[in-house]
Amino acid sequence: MFFKNELMRTLRKIGPLIFSAINSFISLITTFYIAGALGTEIYGTLQYYLSIITVFSTIISFGLNYHLVKNANKTNNTKELFTNSFLLFDIVTLISFAPFLFFCFFFLEKLNHSIAIIIILFVASALFGLVHIVEAFLLGMKKINTSIFFMSLLPKIMVLIISLLLIFLLNNYNNFPVYYLYFFTCIYFLIVLPFLFIYLKKVRLHFEKKDFVSILFFFLISVTAILNNNVSKILQGEISDSMSNVGVLALCMQIVVLSQIFSGVITSISRPFFSAYSTDKEKLIAYFQKVLRINSYFVIPFLIAFSIEAKQLLSFFWIEYSAYPLILTILAISALVSNLTGPNGTMLSMAGHEKLEVLNSIIHIVVYFVFGLFLTKITIYGLPLAILFSTVIINVMKVIEIRIVYKINPYNFKIILHLCSMCLIASISFYLISLVNNPVLWILLNCVVGLLLIICYIFFSPYKDDKYFFIVKRKGTYEKTKY
Repeated sequence: MFFKNELMRTLRKIGPLIFSAINSFISLITTFYIAGALGTEIYGTLQYYLSIITVFSTIISFGLNYHLVKNANKTNNTKELFTNSFLLFDIVTLISFAPFLFFCFFFLEKLNHSIAIIIILFVASALFGLVHIVEAFLLGMKKINTSIFFMSLLPKIMVLIISLLLIFLLNNYNNFPVYYLYFFTCIYFLIVLPFLFIYLKKVRLHFEKKDFVSILFFFLISVTAILNNNVSKILQGEISDSMSNVGVLALCMQIVVLSQIFSGVITSISRPFFSAYSTDKEKLIAYFQKVLRINSYFVIPFLIAFSIEAKQLLSFFWIEYSAYPLILTILAISALVSNLTGPNGTMLSMAGHEKLEVLNSIIHIVVYFVFGLFLTKITIYGLPLAILFSTVIINVMKVIEIRIVYKINPYNFKIILHLCSMCLIASISFYLISLVNNPVLWILLNCVVGLLLIICYIFFSPYKDDKYFFIVKRKGTYEKTKY
């Protein structure tokens, strides 16, 4: 019985990692198969639509997802908290319908003034935003496995199945993006509906002033999270004569995003803990350092490999995709900078410094658009470079802010040396692999070496306790956490 209970606790603890691995694998198959089958033009159109959905769903989520993550575990009235957030979300969604219709019709020329497509984009955005709300609520209650499985893994499995069927059944792929949108909307409606029945209750809409102010700050913070990828794809679509450029940029971005699947899970897991440790500086900084290291073990091999072997990777798709490997290299370096500076923004926003993170968000927006507007006029790499420069500047600022706010430098010499050594080992390994000409051997070596590096980073780390981040370490008692 004891062994069984210990096994179940361990499985609950490593559940997010298992689900994320499956999630990453499914996303990889979906991206590679769809991108290869559709070609740059149609794939670019699909990604253009999905970027609009992601951007607008983030806007109408109104920062409520951050609010729920921070507060769901601090109240006994969880259903009331969720219902209030749901009602406010509905109000924001209804108010935003007319502006959304106006903006899409008059400013997004690639939608061709199609009312039908604009309406389905609005409905899909609303449902996707609602998924963010439910997901955040579950994470806030520390039901992490439930959140990942139902809000991320299950819909991706369903989308993969639908995509394969559409590619198999359609003779002409020109209508693939529209059919995809219809099924995308139906899937997320079916996913989110049961949770509404479970958690909604009859209450009067009420938010205290401090909660509403906090939500507004979270809204401003969340807006910048959509800049690097989704706004860039929309802008690329509007400034380009062909959607092929969007397809290339979107594929490179998607590859980088897939490399950070584990990073997203680790960030989601960490948010409630940053909130809980907000009054204990020593625990807060120690947890920040641990999350920084754990995240680095997973992302360094992926991002270093993408930076060095961009051309070989993109050559597995249509020839149009491999024409601009520097896009993937730039985006991978940008993501590496963001990850190696740690979850600074998450810590600041979850530990009571929302105003500071709002300032960072505004500066991020300004820097991104200034570089973007200037660089797109002189090079095809304008938007990727704008992402890189804005990421470097804003993360350097956050490093300085953490030093000022907490009067301590979390990036001590030992951690910096540890991170640099991991990057150096990965760089040498993948550079040598890039010299291999046999495609089958190249794929095999990348998979084996990448996995070995992650395992070695975790189990041979000078920080011995890091290996227990996803595994229950027996010390006589266990943390009572719902997964």
